[in-house]
Amino acid sequence: MKHNDGTVGIAAYAGLEEEISIPEEIEGMTVTTIENKAFYDNQNIGVVHIPETVTSWGQSDWNYHLPSGARSDYTNAAFAECENLENVIIK
Repeated sequence: MKHNDGTVGIAAYAGLEEEISIPEEIEGMTVTTIENKAFYDNQNIGVVHIPETVTSWGQSDWNYHLPSGARSDYTNAAFAECENLENVIIK
């Protein structure tokens, strides 16, 4: 999903990998968000690596906003129903 400020967000993912890394850039645009339910019901994901360029990820009614360089194991609606998800690592 392209944002008005020239950055992009991850809107959906349907891959089969158990461990994934969100890229810092897609087609030269900085990835800054993970949209609501982007990984919804993905039963394969066990670990997600999120770069510090991602400063928020969606939830139904509000977003979590993270300071640059923040570290967290927190998950929310962006990863709803991902029953095998054990870790979200912000690096």
